[in-house]
Amino acid sequence: QLMRFEEALQDYRRALALSNGDPRIRLNIAQTLAQLGRYEEAVEELERIPRGHPDRGIALRDAAVLMLKHLNRPMEALDALRASIRLDPSQERADLVREQIADTFRVCFQQVKFEESNGWQGGGEGGMGGPGPGGMGPNPEMLKQFLRSAPPEIAVCLKEKLGERFDKIAAGELMP
Repeated sequence: QLMRFEEALQDYRRALALSNGDPRIRLNIAQTLAQLGRYEEAVEELERIPRGHPDRGIALRDAAVLMLKHLNRPMEALDALRASIRLDPSQERADLVREQIADTFRVCFQQVKFEESNGWQGGGEGGMGGPGPGGMGPNPEMLKQFLRSAPPEIAVCLKEKLGERFDKIAAGELMP
């Protein structure tokens, strides 16, 4: 199966060269790259669809899906989706992508509540807080267990919030 996608990719690239960069062929190339698991390249191809082309909205929507599902880039996915909807508000899959992005952010903000309940609100010595509500102190094992089972978007969210401290906390070198 992968061989067929590789062959199709070569055929699409030849067709693209002959067509002078036809955006519809770029869409096919991006879909084929995604089937091959080459998500970053697929997004780059989608972003090459020129502004003003009727398929630009679809391309940005598809890029948003790839960024969210495969590349752990929820903020960029949200920006791409917003731009996509501005270009084409009647898109069929826009609501689905909107829901996926909302779920990602909902999980991220639930993690903030988890942080607060485990005593690391971001204040105090070294930027870490004291015990959370109910007197419950930091629990590094609980954090490790949570990170193993959490969607990858959570780690992205925490890294953005905690910076360098995230890696030290995850490694058990720093108490949250």
